[in-house]
Amino acid sequence: MLKSDIIHIHAHDSGRYCQPVVGIRSICFAAAIAVCLSFILAPPVNAQANAFKTIYFNGKDFRGGQLIVPEGNEGAADAKRWVVVDVHGAGGPKKGWFGRRLLEWVGTDKVIALAPVFHKDYHLGDGEAAEQLIERFEWIKQRYNVHDRMFLHGFSGGAQFVHRFAFNHPELVVGVSAHSAGSWAGVEGWGDISEKAKMIPFVLSCGERDTEKAFGGKAPHGRLAWMKLFAEDLKKRGFVVRAETWPERGHGIPLKDLGPLIRECFLLSTEGVIPKSGKWSGNLQQFTDDINGKGKLMQPTLSRRPAPCFPNSFLAKSH
Repeated sequence: MLKSDIIHIHAHDSGRYCQPVVGIRSICFAAAIAVCLSFILAPPVNAQANAFKTIYFNGKDFRGGQLIVPEGNEGAADAKRWVVVDVHGAGGPKKGWFGRRLLEWVGTDKVIALAPVFHKDYHLGDGEAAEQLIERFEWIKQRYNVHDRMFLHGFSGGAQFVHRFAFNHPELVVGVSAHSAGSWAGVEGWGDISEKAKMIPFVLSCGERDTEKAFGGKAPHGRLAWMKLFAEDLKKRGFVVRAETWPERGHGIPLKDLGPLIRECFLLSTEGVIPKSGKWSGNLQQFTDDINGKGKLMQPTLSRRPAPCFPNSFLAKSH
């Protein structure tokens, strides 16, 4: 059904169903971010002002999901791009800037941003939501010159989806940025951590006041405690990971704070750039050697893993 929906939306008269919207990035906004974060990590220069087109998958607005295609080198033979995915939290995207907001930090000349819209139990990282993301990705690959793996970012319910999707489909993921999730894989039966995902770097964070237990208090750990357990589990297994906590913050971290972490992970996973922050765990040199062709790159086996089993009482909400 998902595939047929895409074909219908993007049939021969694509202008009828996929309405392009051209905009210019606010130079003032980018400049303000650059000033505030100049001592941390500034966004790429090419992201400060660039035209792009937006393709709505429902043909009318962002509530059906959207694709952000920066213009400029589109169609060039050597302009291979990365698909960066921006996954919303519980309740769906509230604003139309999902996807587009990531361009401030990953750049515009080598990426296409995808902002899907999921429903129900998407935080499981498999099932209908995973199928939708895979089919959207296949649709993009048929029309644009892109790499065969995606960079995933998610907050809250979106963080639950992106890290589990990476374990379920490691062959499709190049890097993961996951923040303030209400649950994590690998602890007390909440999904498995796949060793095949070791070639994927993970950047994680959570507010120090974000101690509430998700799913109406039925989760076994608060968000902060569970993030720390998950990070330590990844480190013990030899994953490349960075975990941060935000002082005096609860469940809500502005993208201006998450941006430097996203950029570090994106450059590490796609270009093999070792972060200068020095806050990453794992064998970074071996990891970057693999990316740059100097080592033996770990290639995941193509597979479709079954959805992880969750207690039924936890499926009603996806914080």
